[in-house]
Amino acid sequence: MREAGLGVNPEQQSIETETAPQKRSKLLKHIKEVARTVVMVGVLGGLGAGTALAQSVEKRGAGSDFVQWYGQQHERVLKLESKEAQLQQRFGDNYRAISNFHKEALEREAERYKKSGSGQKYFRPVDSLSIALYELETDKTEKAETSKVDSAQGTMTAEELSEIIDKTFPKGWVNNEVGAIFQMGVDSVSGDQKGLGGGWVTLALIERAGYYGRKDRITLNADTNKKHLVQDIVNGTLAHEIGHANDWELDNEMNHEERADLLLSISERLSSEDRFQSNYVESINNADKQKESYLKAIEYWAEICGQYFQDPAQLHVKDFRIVSAEIRRTDPNFNWQEKNQLRRELIQKVIERGGNR
Repeated sequence: MREAGLGVNPEQQSIETETAPQKRSKLLKHIKEVARTVVMVGVLGGLGAGTALAQSVEKRGAGSDFVQWYGQQHERVLKLESKEAQLQQRFGDNYRAISNFHKEALEREAERYKKSGSGQKYFRPVDSLSIALYELETDKTEKAETSKVDSAQGTMTAEELSEIIDKTFPKGWVNNEVGAIFQMGVDSVSGDQKGLGGGWVTLALIERAGYYGRKDRITLNADTNKKHLVQDIVNGTLAHEIGHANDWELDNEMNHEERADLLLSISERLSSEDRFQSNYVESINNADKQKESYLKAIEYWAEICGQYFQDPAQLHVKDFRIVSAEIRRTDPNFNWQEKNQLRRELIQKVIERGGNR
């Protein structure tokens, strides 16, 4: 949780959402060119280029599966490219576009297929757009390492914290994303130190691995030992940081289409008058307005996640649905009412025994 000061409202921007007709026309032309090339290298039974086959190859003979697949994947890349153009319009280079990577991968697959000269026998396309780095969490997934947590209500043991994580947070949201959760004797960090503007202090940090496929580390700072276990530490600070571990930058089970879609949804909410009112997010101020918007997006997502796990009734239904949809990607049976109640019961047990062990 944070002590927030005065802030500024997010920029109000309209974002163009249509795919340019010129791009679609270029795509269709490109697909036809690929079909003609497939014909010319002989993978369609020796029929000559320029025949009607180049126009309707998706429906006819050997090679049709490849061209159909190629067209579908190119369409997806085109849509991702359009989404990323919207995101970069608002966030600039703070958002790292990836559509060119997928476009190059698709073209390499087309070249490999054309050079094979044997058609469908060698049709083994790799759908890079749908790749998620981690499988869904199972009982065999390595659990996040934990430490004891001191609070104003006593000490929660590492085992108790692990039980709360495993039983009350969604599958895939901690163990697949976070390698360790420790309370350390380190000072809290001010907004100025993080480049987010002054007026608040953070009680925890997520140390980002820096690239996909690595697990992050959550550090609860020294000041958390003065806070309450339920409201401030677990349902507040920890839930917020777990939200960070599942954003479009860090989530290990999200593909690039899903990353772009989530950030677009958060961007839209930031520009809405009925957005969730977080003093922390509203206080963020940066001379670089595109960076300011991106930092607000990152923290807005974490704030609505924290609120979801604490009391989702306080969220606008649009924010509730965004968080709920992300949870159901990895834990479709998650019931927030039951988990919220169980979390409070487990924490209450720690408090009732005096928090000493």
